[in-house]
Amino acid sequence: LNAVSNATIYSWTPVTGLSSPVISNPVANPRLTTEYYLTATLGRCTTYDTVIVTVNAAPVPDAGPDGDICYGQSYTLTGSGGVQYSWTPAIYLDIPSVINPVATPTKTTTYSLSVIDAIGCHSLVIDQVKVIVSKPIRIYTFPFDTVAHAGAQFELLAASEAISYTWTPVAGLSNPNIANPVVTVGNIGDEISYEVVGVTAEGCKGEGYVRIRVYKGPEIYVPTAFTPNNDGKNDKFTPFPVGIKSYNYFRVFNRWGQPVFSTTRLNDGWDGKLGGRDQPAGTYVWMIEGTTKENKIITKKGSVTLIR
Repeated sequence: LNAVSNATIYSWTPVTGLSSPVISNPVANPRLTTEYYLTATLGRCTTYDTVIVTVNAAPVPDAGPDGDICYGQSYTLTGSGGVQYSWTPAIYLDIPSVINPVATPTKTTTYSLSVIDAIGCHSLVIDQVKVIVSKPIRIYTFPFDTVAHAGAQFELLAASEAISYTWTPVAGLSNPNIANPVVTVGNIGDEISYEVVGVTAEGCKGEGYVRIRVYKGPEIYVPTAFTPNNDGKNDKFTPFPVGIKSYNYFRVFNRWGQPVFSTTRLNDGWDGKLGGRDQPAGTYVWMIEGTTKENKIITKKGSVTLIR
């Protein structure tokens, strides 16, 4: 407040919000609109004056309604209450200084809003909005990557918390809108990838995939050589079954007829060892018998070269 006078004594009332009530220019900081009365005195002479300090109400921010989105989706915040906006934290927001920023959080996040009104007054409180992010939906598919012979039929399966499924492409599927359609395999040499999209009760989506390669069969394909040198390539002598549901036996013998490996498990192979000891390079004899999914027996024998 600035009193212009040749007075020597000043007295302001009320004293609320004043830095000093006995000087000519106190700083006023009232919380409400206040009329201050000044008494100015010089000797025996006294005069009076008043001044009104108008206190504008602070703007009140409104951060809008809470949101509920799926993982990977976006939610538009809807603020109000001012002409300038500041959202915090700024993470996952496209522009944190606009009235309606787009939030794309990867986890549930609470945003706070403060505002400034048209005459430059700042909000004294904040308002908050919570964006709830549903966890990502994961779809497990069986089989994920498999081989089959032309014309074979087997069941695909998608497992998740989804309540509905859609498979594409639809070719070869008994029903593309269930979790477990039966697929009829196409022609030799084909390779097809099926995508399944699952949707939860909340509308969240997830994807899964199945790849099928088509070989001539039913058959057991057996390699002619292997290199057990632990380089991650061709380290085991492993037959490749197509349309086979089980092995009756798979055996490997050295040149003296001594068995060095035996199994009945599909996709199991010999690592070139006997009793934990590396066997010498050379030619080994194998025999295998498998049962097809149609319960037919396939028997094969031959030789394989162990290379070191």
